[in-house]
Amino acid sequence: MKYTRRDIYRARDRGLARPEPESNLYMAMFGALAIPIGLFWMGWTAHPHISMWSPIISSVVFGFGVVCVFVSAYQYVAAAYEYHPGSALASLQMFRLTAAGVMAVIADLMCAKLGPHWTLTVLGGIATVFLPVPYLLYIWGLKVRTWSRLSTILAGVVAYFIARYTYRLFFHPLSKIPGPKLAAISYLPEFYHDVVRKGPIIRINPREVHIKDPAFYDEIYAGGMRIRQKDPAFTVALLTPGAMASTNDHERHRQRRGVLSNFFSKKSVTDLESVIQDKVDTLKERFNRAFNEETVLSLPSVFAALTADMITHYCHGESRGYLIAPDFKNNHMEALDSLFTLFHINRFIPPLAHLLSRLPLESMKKWGILSGTIGELVDTRLQTRQRAAEALQSTEKKTIGPMTLFDALTADSVPEEERTVNRLEDEASVLFGAGTETTARTLSIAAFYLAKNQTLLEKLRGELRLVMPSPGSKPTWSQLEKLPLLVSNTFPPK
Repeated sequence: MKYTRRDIYRARDRGLARPEPESNLYMAMFGALAIPIGLFWMGWTAHPHISMWSPIISSVVFGFGVVCVFVSAYQYVAAAYEYHPGSALASLQMFRLTAAGVMAVIADLMCAKLGPHWTLTVLGGIATVFLPVPYLLYIWGLKVRTWSRLSTILAGVVAYFIARYTYRLFFHPLSKIPGPKLAAISYLPEFYHDVVRKGPIIRINPREVHIKDPAFYDEIYAGGMRIRQKDPAFTVALLTPGAMASTNDHERHRQRRGVLSNFFSKKSVTDLESVIQDKVDTLKERFNRAFNEETVLSLPSVFAALTADMITHYCHGESRGYLIAPDFKNNHMEALDSLFTLFHINRFIPPLAHLLSRLPLESMKKWGILSGTIGELVDTRLQTRQRAAEALQSTEKKTIGPMTLFDALTADSVPEEERTVNRLEDEASVLFGAGTETTARTLSIAAFYLAKNQTLLEKLRGELRLVMPSPGSKPTWSQLEKLPLLVSNTFPPK
């Protein structure tokens, strides 16, 4: 390359036998750009409706980047440690193989949980974070190598980690809490239990404990004058900075909660009874049609369609038609599961969360980059954004029936700085994700155990006949909440 030849001539002019090791980084500079481009390209175009040549070409770009970085890194290390290149390269090789072994396990789990499209997007985001490394080394490499020769920085780093781990193990305020010692000094156990295995432990990282005791609820979620600030490292992973659930400041969270508290009161839900009954009637029609046609329905998808239509109507006064769709648009449940898994990954890679929150969804949807399971959620998000903009521009209430979320958030009593498109969009998106998946899963599990336990099923039917003498009867909430089995806190014997 002409830049390498230029460095050689400059070194000779200064009387040096060879150029500085940083002249070996040119290939890494090109490769560092090609790796995220190839990953994003493949992740966003690997769809059946896009020509197979697109992901094939992207793999060539990715392979070119990997080869460039690989070769350049080895050349740079060998040149930098000119008297001990064997030891330096052996250490580099050990680190590379260890990382490859770990990624072989993590990548398989990510593909299973997120799907190939989001997995490649996550890896592309990580590659983007490390993209500046060869450029920074080219500029500051000489100074870094000077420090390395003196070994002062390395010794300081080692001493720092030893001191920090000693503090976390023996002197930290949480040192008396039992749990794995590895959890006391690193975040690896938390990553394992949240992303890979998912299971409760006691001390999950150096600064947090996992509590599985209902008696601590009032202590953690304290009210009144006891202030609790949310952890920014936790809320950033939600990708909805404008939502109440992502609000870190105690006072601001209290204000936002005050706006929505009446929205979820018993009276407000009672006012929504006609909307709920209308959705249930639509679901009954779908069940009857499936029975007559001898069609098998997936209950999680069916109940997710029911809850999604309810929550979208409650947010902006109009349902998205999940219940009337032929397949209930059942891929949005799978997409929600993928997003919940992505939440845990975002916690450990905050720059990835910031990158994902800035993706141009409109352009990506227009170009067909986002489709399949995640495409349905993107459609919902974009429609919510449009409804939010319309609600802010409207001068009068246009929805028919009970107050909607957008009515509450755009009321004159709400501060002007809170009445923004991003605020409305984020709040509605959180409610859609939380209200759809949780309620649908609860209904699915209840239906499964009712079908399994015929005694319990007959008991429930007997109670329902008191308020539903015929299948066409429409009991009210006040009637249903008086039935013993529906409000019981104890489980009947199996």
